[in-house]
Amino acid sequence: MKIRPKNDQVLIRLEQPETDERGFVATAAGIVHEPDYQWSGTVLAVGPGVVNKWGHRIPCEAEPGTRVMCEHHHGLIFEIPEYGSHMLVRDQYVMVESDNPSA
Repeated sequence: MKIRPKNDQVLIRLEQPETDERGFVATAAGIVHEPDYQWSGTVLAVGPGVVNKWGHRIPCEAEPGTRVMCEHHHGLIFEIPEYGSHMLVRDQYVMVESDNPSA
């Protein structure tokens, strides 16, 4: 299946967060938050970028293969059978990027 995001959309394969006994997620930085608030995953595809009012295309900053974190209420979360949970979000709402695949 080939999915191509439009404009400044970013397609992210979501990871299941590890929760503690209270149901909260603890990140490597020690930040604790509710599991439905922030999602992390790997960028699978990005759109070509958005066109500004002068007709110039502004490319997306996110790149395929990078690990990212974003808030769930800024994107569309959906399930692809046999591939897991995914999220479609605008490039401007990607909060954190990491080139390290193990981070």
